[in-house]
Amino acid sequence: MSLVLRTEAPTGIGFLASVRALASAAVWPVSSLVFLGVAWEVVARIANVSFVPTASAVLERLVELLRDGVILDSLVESLTNLAIGLVIAVVLGTFLGALMGVSTKANAALDLYVNILLITPKLLFAPILFAMFGLGRSVLIILIVLFSLVYIIMNTADAIRTVPGSLLDMAATFNASRWQRVSLIVFPAAVPMMMTGFLIAVPRAVKGMIYGEMFLAAVGLGAIVVSAGKQFDAATVLAMFVFILVVAFALLGIFHLFERRVRTWLPTPAQRR
Repeated sequence: MSLVLRTEAPTGIGFLASVRALASAAVWPVSSLVFLGVAWEVVARIANVSFVPTASAVLERLVELLRDGVILDSLVESLTNLAIGLVIAVVLGTFLGALMGVSTKANAALDLYVNILLITPKLLFAPILFAMFGLGRSVLIILIVLFSLVYIIMNTADAIRTVPGSLLDMAATFNASRWQRVSLIVFPAAVPMMMTGFLIAVPRAVKGMIYGEMFLAAVGLGAIVVSAGKQFDAATVLAMFVFILVVAFALLGIFHLFERRVRTWLPTPAQRR
């Protein structure tokens, strides 16, 4: 007898269905943002304070920045650093999390450092990174990794620890090899919680990217914010704030689609029995 897990071709949520589901889920958040924008416009016009721009002025400034190409050039640079940092965080975090999940000794050795990384404000590492690496791209990438790594490690470790023992007992009954247990039992059962860790890491990585660009190296989107702040240009600062939020939510939306797609490829709990 052999240990084989069969999965049916996904018949439920396809790509278009996933897009529609995300669009439907976004209706209320978008509606609340529209309401907030209208309220902002009304209050700003009534107050008529020079340093508080109206929502329409912020949107006009955002359109100008997009038309001039200033934002798009900076966006490419920022997203490149973000992608490199996230890939490193995912690979390193998955490896360390898996190691902590399967080995009590590794967990005992690494748990202290994971908790230190979790509770320590990441900007405290800035002077150390500056002294070690200067103000190059490497500092920004390392900061992105520091902001996102711990959530991937913790979720991966917890995902592996919570794999049902009955599934592992079944694998032992069929004399499954270590590779079969990992690839057919542990990995499919752990992926959903691991994906949650990746989803949590994405906005943290964006935060690390912006912090690094603003406080360590004036490049990318953060450089535009810093420059506008020095000139007391509130409209540009708020326009960049809106744009960065849109980028962050777009990245989360893309990752949600990827997560839904991955889940359709995994065997269901009934199929693992």
